Amino acid sequence: MDYQLSDLISIPQLQKLLNSFYTATGIATGIVSINGDILTSTAWSDICTKFHRANPKSSIRCIESDKQAFEPFARSEKIISYKCKNGLIEIGTPIIIEGKFLAIIYAGQIHFEEPDIEYFKKQADEFGFNEKEYLKALRKVPVVKEKEYIKILKFLKDLSEMIGEMGLSQLKLLQAQKKLEVSERRYRLALHGSNDGIWDINFLDNTVYFSQRFIEILGYSNGELKSLINHLDKIIHIDDIDSFWSEYYNHLDNKSDHFIKEVRIRTKWGYDKWVLVRGAATWHNNIPIRVAGSLTDLSNQKSAEASLKSAQVFSKAIIDYANIVLCVFNSSGELTQFSRYTQELWGYSEKEVLGYAWMETLYPGDAGKELLNFMLSIDTKDTLPQLESTLIFKDNSLHTILWNSKIVTNEDGSIKNIICSGLDITERKNAERRLTEFFANISHELRTPLNIIFSSLQLIDHCSVGASESINSCICKKYTKGMQQNCYRLLRLVNNLIDITKIDAGYLELNMDRCNIVSLVEDITVSVAEYIESKNISLIFDTDIEEKIICCDCDKIERIVLNLLSNATKFTNAGGFILVTLQDKGSNTIISIKDTGIGIEKSKLEIIFERFKQVNKSFTRDHEGSGIGLSLVKHLVEMHKGSIKVTSEYGKGSEFIIELPDNLNFEDTCNKIKKLYTNEHYKVENIHIEFSDIYFS
Repeated sequence: MDYQLSDLISIPQLQKLLNSFYTATGIATGIVSINGDILTSTAWSDICTKFHRANPKSSIRCIESDKQAFEPFARSEKIISYKCKNGLIEIGTPIIIEGKFLAIIYAGQIHFEEPDIEYFKKQADEFGFNEKEYLKALRKVPVVKEKEYIKILKFLKDLSEMIGEMGLSQLKLLQAQKKLEVSERRYRLALHGSNDGIWDINFLDNTVYFSQRFIEILGYSNGELKSLINHLDKIIHIDDIDSFWSEYYNHLDNKSDHFIKEVRIRTKWGYDKWVLVRGAATWHNNIPIRVAGSLTDLSNQKSAEASLKSAQVFSKAIIDYANIVLCVFNSSGELTQFSRYTQELWGYSEKEVLGYAWMETLYPGDAGKELLNFMLSIDTKDTLPQLESTLIFKDNSLHTILWNSKIVTNEDGSIKNIICSGLDITERKNAERRLTEFFANISHELRTPLNIIFSSLQLIDHCSVGASESINSCICKKYTKGMQQNCYRLLRLVNNLIDITKIDAGYLELNMDRCNIVSLVEDITVSVAEYIESKNISLIFDTDIEEKIICCDCDKIERIVLNLLSNATKFTNAGGFILVTLQDKGSNTIISIKDTGIGIEKSKLEIIFERFKQVNKSFTRDHEGSGIGLSLVKHLVEMHKGSIKVTSEYGKGSEFIIELPDNLNFEDTCNKIKKLYTNEHYKVENIHIEFSDIYFS
């Protein structure tokens, strides 16, 4: 219990008492707390208050004297007198209440013999005091007998400690009452919240008490319960009665803290109910005089336990025979159990992989140690990602496992287990690799003849310039144009396939340039205006900023914007419009391409960015497309650490919104500001390729 003297005694009342004491005896006093606070001060001498403590130099001596004098009081209950560094005698004693040092009561300043006048004259000269006034104050300091003063001070000490102890008793009583009130409120709240029944048997007066909840649990009336209390063998299940009495009498005989027992009791309604009986006795002269406790209805718990046990048996059967790898690790990274299917798949026995053996058995090199370090670094707040790892099976074959993991925590929030479920994706990975290789090969095989055809067509087109306007020339020109556009379409498809393949293989890289994103998007929009307006579609560009320098791959941005403009044109009917807007969002830039086209059904919005997905899958669809473009656009945007989303209302149009970061962290590696569209022919070629799915009249 922590308290100060001021918590036990009214300091103003104590000051008043000591003032009266001074009036009656002429003895000056003071009480100082252990913190150095002056609690009371009565008639301190002028030489102290007007000279020693008032002068900067001499006051330092006062402070040093106070500090040096304080330590002996903390180690002793005796009355101690000492001479301060300014030549005066002070006498004091500690105030100790129940062994706790709280304060010091002083009497002084005094002399036990006539003072040395010459000493004080030198002191007056040293500190610059007025000698006459200083010696006058000195003469007011009483010369007393030490023994008499000690008796008086002991009286004051006893008086202060007596008053303090009375105050402490009162303080303890108040705190005990508060604790009792809190405890009683807590007991009532706990009793109500626990939903338990209460029982109480008094052996002295043969009274029995059952709470209303006790009666509700068993269904008997209060009178029926009182008559059954001496015949418990009639209602407690035959398989439980002996163990119940054994627990009960063991408590009474050995005076243990309490007894507790689960039993089945026959209710008024005729069926057995599981309950938990708790109780504790009180004794007088080693004889139990009272026993009381609680009754908890375990019906729901037992039902839940039975359901849980059944579910566990069922779950274990599913886990053992499901074609998935299932492992359980503890918080230290030890493998504690795994499913039967896992054992059959790996080919290892429990002894070969349990504990920490799994690291060297299943994983090549240091991969096992790295995985263990990862598990040991996991925090309960972490969301564990999917992981792929290569394992060595018993037959020395290498298999790729795709892991999903879940953290199981203890009640205190610490990690209890990490449950890992895995899927053997070795065949899938092999198939993906073969597919990637196929795309790479077929793309290059297609690209070579296409380049030859395209070059030949360019020569034919070049030779036709200046020719006579004959019918054959017109027909040749017409078919040449159609062949050229289809070459563009095939070239676009091949380019997309190559880029998708590069993305899968991790070979597609960005060539970052510092460029004005506003000018870049505006130039791209203006470059296709003629194409779009020839379809009787209005094209509008709007921006809220005239210039903004960011780091990006300008060619990839052009590819993104042209693809989205091509789609907007493809799906917008004559008389509609396409709106391209650019907004500055601080460290990000928003590019929006909005059209009044046919829109996208809500159910199809989730698949439009998936590879090879077409909203209209029929072979008779009105619009051409491979289903690669938007998937590639999404990849290119995400390579810039950006995002793309779409909003659409079917029948009214769509809006594609791209958010690009400024990527100024690439500024050191970026090229200088790129001059856009320096090659007019290259620009036209790109437009022909990206708009090759659209036929213009």
